[in-house]
Amino acid sequence: MQQPAFKLATLSLLTCSFLCFAPLANASTELLDNIIVKQYANTAEQLKATTDVQRNTVINQSQQLWNEAPNLILGHENSGLGGEFSNQVWSLGFEFSLQSSEQKENYKSLAGTYDSLLPAQQNFLRWQASGKARGLIANYHQISLQVAGSEKISEQYQKLEKQLNVRVAMGETSQLELNQLKATMIEHQMNTQELQTSLNTINQQLKFWFGDNEFNNYVEESLAQNIDINQHPKLQWLTTQASLQQGQYDLLKGQIKPVNSYLIAAQHEHVDGVNDQKIILEMSMPMQENMNARLDSLDSLSALRQSQMEIQQIQAELLAQETVLKTEIAGIKTALVSAKNYLTVTQQNIELMNKSYELGDVSLLSLLNAQNQYINAQQKHVNLQAKLAEKIASYNQAVGVLLQ
Repeated sequence: MQQPAFKLATLSLLTCSFLCFAPLANASTELLDNIIVKQYANTAEQLKATTDVQRNTVINQSQQLWNEAPNLILGHENSGLGGEFSNQVWSLGFEFSLQSSEQKENYKSLAGTYDSLLPAQQNFLRWQASGKARGLIANYHQISLQVAGSEKISEQYQKLEKQLNVRVAMGETSQLELNQLKATMIEHQMNTQELQTSLNTINQQLKFWFGDNEFNNYVEESLAQNIDINQHPKLQWLTTQASLQQGQYDLLKGQIKPVNSYLIAAQHEHVDGVNDQKIILEMSMPMQENMNARLDSLDSLSALRQSQMEIQQIQAELLAQETVLKTEIAGIKTALVSAKNYLTVTQQNIELMNKSYELGDVSLLSLLNAQNQYINAQQKHVNLQAKLAEKIASYNQAVGVLLQ
């Protein structure tokens, strides 16, 4: 007897996935700042407050006439040890050293570095937040695609089950075939439940990190072009810190040179009943350089050189990472072509198997095997698409592009 016609419909996962589930990245500054707050709590604000205090201190010093705060000098002399108090001397003055024009310029330069420190820090933190967001989005993207595809497959299995129930009741097929289908459905249902649990978990993570931002509005990233690796937020942050160390070194280096100090005082003498007033002017000239400042400058120079070496190392690592990711992206694109061809072939096989099953030429098991082959082809293609989107996001992250 000819079997009633029905077809095991193929699934267009490609259509449902990237039209319904393509939220890869379109993050706002608000989203990134929300992640920063969650990651660092009040640390970033405390650093900003500390930097403001340091900057204001440096600016104030650059405007001072004195190299250091003047010292007030009070003096009194008498001959009391000899029992004679009639001879006395009083003096009042202050001692100071003048700040050189070179040191003033060093302070002004250091203050300018502090001005650029906070923007560089904020940009660096937003870049780190972009990496956190990209990781969460990539997980959501991949799992949501798998859940969507799995739910579509479940719908097809349910339709087939209804048709087999009718055929078993009519005696056109055996209970064994129906049981085989049910076993396949139960296994698929367990896999779907595991995927749904994973999706629920990532949704909770998204809610925690993203706050009230509307995640479903995000779209897939495109590969960044015309990248200048020197503008990378991490390099900019490290370079700014190195500039700060350079400014501090310049200040210490400027303190090595001996600085003359001056004393201006007024003196009143009462000796043998005679009063006399004097003006005292003194200049002290150190005979050697400031050794403490030299030692401190050497320590500062060593730290500066280490920072510069770190910047060069990270720059090389970023360039290498950029090259590797570009190669991986090219490889995935090539694999996608093969996966698409494989998907086309398995889809054609499903159509042929449906016709053969209608004619009674193949068993349900053969049809299910063909269906599983098609499902695997769909999953490979979707996973490669998700992996490509993830690698593009990883590339953008590696080269320092913030989520916009």
